[in-house]
Amino acid sequence: MPVHSAVPGHDRRGSGSRCGDRPRPGAALNIFRRLGLGSAAFGLDYGITNQAGKVTSPAVDAVFDLAGRKGVRVVDTAADYGDSEAVIGAHAPAAAEFLIVTKVNPDRIDGPGAARHQLEQSLRRLRQESVYGLLVHHASGLTGPDGDRLHDELLELKAAGMVEKIGFSAYTPVEVDAVLARHSVDLVQIPMNAIDHRFQAAGTLDAMKRRGIEIHVRSLFLQGLLLAPVNGLPDYFRPLQPHLATLRSQLAATGLSPLQGCLLFGVQNPEVDVMIIGVTDPDQLAEICDAAEQIADSRFDFTPYGLTDEAYINPSRWPANIRTGG
Repeated sequence: MPVHSAVPGHDRRGSGSRCGDRPRPGAALNIFRRLGLGSAAFGLDYGITNQAGKVTSPAVDAVFDLAGRKGVRVVDTAADYGDSEAVIGAHAPAAAEFLIVTKVNPDRIDGPGAARHQLEQSLRRLRQESVYGLLVHHASGLTGPDGDRLHDELLELKAAGMVEKIGFSAYTPVEVDAVLARHSVDLVQIPMNAIDHRFQAAGTLDAMKRRGIEIHVRSLFLQGLLLAPVNGLPDYFRPLQPHLATLRSQLAATGLSPLQGCLLFGVQNPEVDVMIIGVTDPDQLAEICDAAEQIADSRFDFTPYGLTDEAYINPSRWPANIRTGG
C-alpha cells in the first residue's frame, strides 16, 4: 500500500473560519476525501447507541468496498481497539490504497525502542510495511517525563519510512497547546462536533493550521448521542435534552436532519482535513455518504449550541456504565 504525503482532494489551507461559514466551492466533490473510517467498532462493542455490537466480517468487507468506491481513504485505528487492526489487515483491499492511521499507547512505553516495537506489532496485524499516520494515543505521553524520548522515537520511525506523519490524539485545547509548546508534529486528532466548539473558541484550529498541521476530527456524532432520539438517551444525559431538542428543531427548520447537521458542522470548518466517522454496516456508510452529498450548499450557524461542560461533551468523563471511549 503506497504512503501518500497529503490527504487527497482536500485544500489544506486554514482560513480562520467560524462555525457559521459557508462551505468552500466544490465541497460536494471533496467531501468523501474528507471522511475517514473509524474502526473502533471493528474490534469492540463501541458507541452508546450501538445495538449491533462488534462489526461482522461480511459487513467489514462491504464497508471497505463502499468506502473504496466512494473515495473514502483514511482509516483510523489503534491497538487498543480490540482486534480492529487485525480486522483491517484481513479485509482492507490493497488496491483501494487506504491511508491508515494507528496509535501507540504511551502507558506501555517502558524503555527505548518501545514505540518502535508497538508499531511493528501494529504493522504485522495490519499486514502493512508502513502507515500514513502514527499518533500517541494520549497527549500526556508527549508532555510527561519521557515525552522528549518518545518524540525522538517517532521522528526516527518517520525517518525510517515506517510512517509518513507523526502526531497525537488529544481531548482538550490545553493538551494541544502543551504538546505544541515542546514538539513539532504533522497530525493531530481532536474531538469536535455540533455541541463541542472548544477548539474553535480557543483558537486552537487556527494555531495548528499556521503550523501546517493536518487535523483529524473524531466524535462528530459524539458516539451516536447527537443522532439518537432525544427522549431515548440514558438518564445521565437528561439535562441535555432541552438543548439537543432545540438544536434539532432549528436544523429541521433549515431542512437538515440530525445526521446532515453533524456532517455540516465538520464541512463548515475548512481547517478540518478529515472527519472520522464510525459505522457498523455498509448501510450506515451509504446513509452518511448520501447525507454528505446533500449538504454541499447548506449553511447553519452552530455557534449558539456549543457547550463547555466536559461532563457531557467529553466521553472519557461519562459514567463507566455508558462510557466506551472518546
